[in-house]
Amino acid sequence: ISKPQNLDVKLRAEENQVQVAVRNQAKCILSHHNHETHQKPIQSSNFTVRLLRIVISILNFLPEHTAALETAIRMNTPRYFAEYEVIDYLDYLIAYPDPYFVAIDGNMVIGGAGYLISESGQEINLTWGFVHPDWHGKGAGSALLRHRIIHGRQQLGELPVLVQTSQLSWTFFLMHGFRIMSIERNHWAEGLDKYEMILEL
Repeated sequence: ISKPQNLDVKLRAEENQVQVAVRNQAKCILSHHNHETHQKPIQSSNFTVRLLRIVISILNFLPEHTAALETAIRMNTPRYFAEYEVIDYLDYLIAYPDPYFVAIDGNMVIGGAGYLISESGQEINLTWGFVHPDWHGKGAGSALLRHRIIHGRQQLGELPVLVQTSQLSWTFFLMHGFRIMSIERNHWAEGLDKYEMILEL
């Protein structure tokens, strides 16, 4: 997707600044984590990962998870989602329950995320990923993201991964290797921009 050249320059500069900040933050977290817990990192292909003193399990979505997921997305609204998106999300769970996954801490459903194959069949599209605000920054979102990428490529082949997010979350995906393709101001709602990003092979 083409963008004005000056926007490209601005985005590259912004990405470079964020990448440095993210790397520094990650080093601090890793150093603190190893010092405090003395735990070895667990491979991302596992279905259960230990992150910053909590254990996150990634399970296939079941209809009985819907109520907890609705609570979690409403807790992220209107900051991360527009009001109308809650109904869109619940409709999505009915129409596309598989592949969709839930993150569980203990016996609590704390987030969900899925993916679909693109219409062209050439990309994996990430769908409806979020975590309850009380678990933001604790690794659940990263666990869901890694699980979707691994699962999607196992099922569909080694394809690029696309995601549509906002100005509030794009740095999370940048940290995981995605790059910006385009930005559309006020797409989701007034003050909530759409960032299209890609994780290439």
